[in-house]
Amino acid sequence: MGDRPVVTVRVNRARLLHEMACRGWHASDLAREARLSEATVSHLMRGRSVSPHTLRKVARAFTRSLPVPGLDVLVETEAA
Repeated sequence: MGDRPVVTVRVNRARLLHEMACRGWHASDLAREARLSEATVSHLMRGRSVSPHTLRKVARAFTRSLPVPGLDVLVETEAA
């Protein structure tokens, strides 16, 4: 039996920020809703790699809290 390779994923930073803005969330709100540390959310927002488990927690948080109606049309997306 060998060691399993460490798998990490990189989140689409612009999409993450867009989804947060559509919910009116700050980093601390995402941390609370996803049950993550603020340091982990900071890593996400900077485009650093995280574990698939962390990514699932973020996705579940977004699924549990729907965007505020109308905010999606007001939020500008970052230029790539």
